[in-house]
Amino acid sequence: MLTHAQPFEKVRVDEGVFGRAIELGFDDLARDRYATATDRRRRFSQYRGKFEGDRWRIERLPHRPFVQPLKYNSLIGGVLRDFEPIAEDVAFLLEWTARHLELERDHDWQANLHMIRTRCSESAEGIVVPEGRHQDGHQYVTLMCVRRTNITGGRTYLYDASSGRQLTSLMLEAGECLLIDDRLVAHDTTPIQTSSIGSRDMIVMVWNEWEVKHYGEDYERAVVAREPGS
Repeated sequence: MLTHAQPFEKVRVDEGVFGRAIELGFDDLARDRYATATDRRRRFSQYRGKFEGDRWRIERLPHRPFVQPLKYNSLIGGVLRDFEPIAEDVAFLLEWTARHLELERDHDWQANLHMIRTRCSESAEGIVVPEGRHQDGHQYVTLMCVRRTNITGGRTYLYDASSGRQLTSLMLEAGECLLIDDRLVAHDTTPIQTSSIGSRDMIVMVWNEWEVKHYGEDYERAVVAREPGS
């Protein structure tokens, strides 16, 4: 469980879960047309999690745009972004993450899941985090590395969200997952490089209690309405 004293943890993904994750269709991800400064591919879907009996039950929600407040994304906050939905059933990833985060079981949770491939070449590095050091505005964020192909770089730095003090830096290798309390920790990741063609495949999952969900028309309208000029 994450705490104020230890608001992040790097864990190894269970072998069975990771074995299924590496079979997901990263090769079929569509180009992220909003990432103009780098070659990034992406799909995105949203879910509701409820603990029933002895396990988490995951329901995929109707597909909607992705939007972040400008406060948390200075480059493209307040913009409704249309991504293709994730084609596969990824409930197993969300169940695993909910267990390892030890989410409270007496209420429902809402999750976003992103499949992201960042690519690089000999002449162009891959910018993993265009917005730089940031929080995402959620309760919890998890960063799961599925694959690093012919690359260097991609080192993640964590900072105390209040003081800005660096807490640690680490490299996520394939099969490792970083659990973060996003209310307490800001994060950033360095670009990736290669001498030929390379890529980094990541699964990003974020969680919020259902009562403060980041989903639906009302949430989208509120985020867009808060931005200057809207």
